[in-house]
Amino acid sequence: MKSTKKTLAILLFAVLALSVLSVSAFAKVCTHPNIEHKPTVVPTCTSDGSREYWYCPDCGYYFDSAACENPVAWENIVIPHPGHILIKLETVQPTCTTEGYTTYECKTCKMVFQLDKLPAFGHVVMTKNAKAATCTENGYTGDRVCKVCDALLSSGQLIAKTGHDWTDWQTIRVPYCVEDGLDIRTCNWCGAEEERTVPATGIHQLTVVNAKEATETEKGYTGDTVCTRCGLIIEKGKIIPEKGALTPDTPEAPDQPINPDKPVLPGDSDKADINARAAMTGNPELYKALRASIDFLVSFVTVILPGLLKMFK
Repeated sequence: MKSTKKTLAILLFAVLALSVLSVSAFAKVCTHPNIEHKPTVVPTCTSDGSREYWYCPDCGYYFDSAACENPVAWENIVIPHPGHILIKLETVQPTCTTEGYTTYECKTCKMVFQLDKLPAFGHVVMTKNAKAATCTENGYTGDRVCKVCDALLSSGQLIAKTGHDWTDWQTIRVPYCVEDGLDIRTCNWCGAEEERTVPATGIHQLTVVNAKEATETEKGYTGDTVCTRCGLIIEKGKIIPEKGALTPDTPEAPDQPINPDKPVLPGDSDKADINARAAMTGNPELYKALRASIDFLVSFVTVILPGLLKMFK
């Protein structure tokens, strides 16, 4: 094990020695006739800088002086860039449709950067202005809007009104002879009521009231025909004479005064009847004249003529 390590060490030393000898020999061979001078380059935020150096394009070596005596590795020449020195300016919060970020400015180069980005969180959808349809008014499905930014995402649509759902007609007032009837029905959904008039029948319900029978001393009454619903008198009744009273066709003869100086002639008791019958004819004067002629003939035959016969005997 020890001999192996010793052998590796000898080999590494030999390789290193050969490399140095070869570089020295090559350097001695190249005289660097086309040497190039490179001034110092100040590094920026994003690009490396470098110290002053000389470069030989023929052999490709870098030197720290124009004498080209000491080759220098590039890593010892380059000055690494420091990067941006950022100062925070402001933070913009994400919205429904835009991402959020923080703005920075580089203290060195003044370049502005948007870093620490946050994704947009999208709309929070809700329904607005929705309205149910009723019996008489249209409804609306509602607009889809964002709860956060109130943006209108889509408009709603109209919902057609439903119309009433009526119950059967209910009779509130029955029609009769002179007054209209009334029916009502109700909507099962909104409670609205609708009325309709039922025309009056014009048919009376008749009965007789105030009827009274005649007696020996009091008149009677046939009664009035009236409607029991509206109280209208359809026909007035008539008076019924007392049961003991004479009818107009046989009026009672008035009492005749007794006059001893004047004999009672046949037919005198009928004068009241004559006057009544005369009133019933179309020409009462003519009737009275004819009646008087008949009475005179009766009196002549029964009274005057017998007296004359007695005088001429």
